[in-house]
Amino acid sequence: MEVGGSGGAQPPKFSEPYYFKHVRISASAAVRMLAHAASGVDKGVRGARKMPLEVLGMLDPYRTGTGFLVTPVVGVVPPGLALAPDPGEVDSLFHVPLAHVLDPANHLRQSGEWQGQTRHFWTIRHDRQVIWGATAGMIVALSRRLEAL
Repeated sequence: MEVGGSGGAQPPKFSEPYYFKHVRISASAAVRMLAHAASGVDKGVRGARKMPLEVLGMLDPYRTGTGFLVTPVVGVVPPGLALAPDPGEVDSLFHVPLAHVLDPANHLRQSGEWQGQTRHFWTIRHDRQVIWGATAGMIVALSRRLEAL
């Protein structure tokens, strides 16, 4: 795995809560990690199984409002794949047509107060669901990239 630290004199400790804010992974390493995960080679990991996904490519890195740098990876997961979200990270799953989330008319810029500062963020509404924050921001970036083609 190709991982680089923050470049400071002291590398961040893995036990620190913000460790991953200081770690960079190259695009090629990220694609290899996804391919490795999709291959299902880690048979010793509980619940590990082959994931039938096709990696299409990567978007430009996206900086979240909380300071994380995320490199979005775009891929195709076959319809009907049974997904099991981590309840510690995901409240619920819902489906939204791709055409809906990519349509700029559905990209709403909003703002709110957080820790005494005004923050601006994207939202995408569908039925009673709202995609917002970093997820919506990465979808907007994908939409803009596709429009430029």
